[in-house]
Amino acid sequence: MMPYTVLFYIVAMLAFCFATLTVLSATFSAFGPSGIVCAWLSLTVFTVHYLRTRKKINSFFLGAPFFAPLLLFPHLNAPQIVLLFAACFFALYLTYRMLPNLSYYGALDAFRRTNYLLIGLLVLAVTAEKLPALNGVAGVYVLVYLAAHSLALRLLRSGHLGLRWLLYNPYVDFIVSPYSYGFRGIGGESAPMPPTESVRLHGKLYILEEDTRTHLSHQDPDYGRLNTLREAEAVLRRNLAWAVTHGSGIWWCGGGPGSKHINPEEEPAFRPLLRRFQEIGTFALGLDRAPCAEIAVLLDDESFFYESARNDLDLPLIFQQRLWGLPRIGAPYDAYLLEDFLYGRLPPYKLYIFLNPFHLDRFRREALARELRRDGRVALWIYAPGYIREEPSLAHMEELTGFRFAKGSNPWGPLMHLTDFTHPITQGLNQELYWGTNNRLDPIFHLDDPEAVVLGQVVYSLGRCKPGMGVKVFPQWTSIYIAAPNVPAPVLRGIARYAGVHLYSEAGDVLYATRQLLAVHTVSGGERLFRLPRKAEVIYELFTAQLIAREADAFRVTLAPASTALYYTGEAGRLGL
Repeated sequence: MMPYTVLFYIVAMLAFCFATLTVLSATFSAFGPSGIVCAWLSLTVFTVHYLRTRKKINSFFLGAPFFAPLLLFPHLNAPQIVLLFAACFFALYLTYRMLPNLSYYGALDAFRRTNYLLIGLLVLAVTAEKLPALNGVAGVYVLVYLAAHSLALRLLRSGHLGLRWLLYNPYVDFIVSPYSYGFRGIGGESAPMPPTESVRLHGKLYILEEDTRTHLSHQDPDYGRLNTLREAEAVLRRNLAWAVTHGSGIWWCGGGPGSKHINPEEEPAFRPLLRRFQEIGTFALGLDRAPCAEIAVLLDDESFFYESARNDLDLPLIFQQRLWGLPRIGAPYDAYLLEDFLYGRLPPYKLYIFLNPFHLDRFRREALARELRRDGRVALWIYAPGYIREEPSLAHMEELTGFRFAKGSNPWGPLMHLTDFTHPITQGLNQELYWGTNNRLDPIFHLDDPEAVVLGQVVYSLGRCKPGMGVKVFPQWTSIYIAAPNVPAPVLRGIARYAGVHLYSEAGDVLYATRQLLAVHTVSGGERLFRLPRKAEVIYELFTAQLIAREADAFRVTLAPASTALYYTGEAGRLGL
């Protein structure tokens, strides 16, 4: 790097620093100390890191940290905003003109630094605001990981891949996000954007922002807008049921002039509904709200850095899998960061679903094997588990999963179908069941292991039909592999049953459960049979205040179409019965 380049870089940083401090000093009372800290941190970290390591940083990746103070503290007036943006543009322009493009691995390093720095700014801002008093609460609004409409390049450069650092910080008390915008309507899922059990595991409160577009949202027809009051009540009940069965908070958005959302002034029927929600929430605070699921779904934030900057894989593998297959298994599941599993922080589960552990170094592979390969645990791997260590290799996948693999090199949309209907996993399933994606993936993997029990084939380019779903039993654990993403609920249900997971229902409704609560959201309605893992003194529907059964471990009900029910399954004394 030429000396004049470094000189110009420093000048750009000083120009931005001067403009930022000018802006912040004029509104210090509005920003507080965290504004000054954020401005100085963004400049100091990048400048020192660059000068000491001579890393090549593309201006595109530098942009987000420069704007962090503006995003965190939106109190600037128009002249101050213009001044701040002018300084940013000056710094970014000089950087763009003087620094060459990044190599692939240089880009990985830059993506990491951008994410960690932005999370560092958030943590520092929260800490700076909270330290003077130490008696308040502070939290962060994030949209991360499981909402794949914002995955790939947008996720890589947004700073949202540093969630673990927020969770480590003792001054962050809560994390907020809307629920997924992917499938909000009747039959949809109240899926939060972050892996909420990791949030709870680290002693933080997750708050679900309930911004459902109801029938009042006339000027906002997207995001799963509901057409009638009856539909709105069913979805609002579903989202409340998710919150109380996951130990989470919830707040409701009334909406603005153009989109009323959940406004009791505009829709009087919302007032008693919200009042009942408050009563149910208060009642739930006295229940055992600890996780009781027997399925853990694990998401690897590190592996996002090694994906293509498109949604070809993440949409079916994470986004659609979360909204379609997982909530309809008939048993609850808990979503975690893989990091928490590797460090032994999770309670034991029977089935572990690994969504995307594509890149694992030696330490992470050893930790995963140590935690997984014991106590008869069952692992489900999808698409490319462990493919990358220092370099990609099929041997890395075999080391992780126990299967031997082969691959095809032509980009294609792989599709799966079942071929063996005698195995406990596939017994009773329909031969018309197909799944996968039309997105072009490359490479495509298949099993090449004579010791595996093959249950299905993956079909891809040139009509290749190769073993794509298999089971392999080891002395202390069982490994299951599926080559194509977006595994449907009936297949997941068969795997869960094979792993010994308790199934409350097999009807394919969206279902949530704790030790004392059971929630079901249905499209079709009709007669349902629910089986509890233990006998309950009373079974009581909380939305309608209706007694269903006494001293029972199973019960039958008839559900209305497009409806949500929430059952208390516990001691009669809590209800005064």
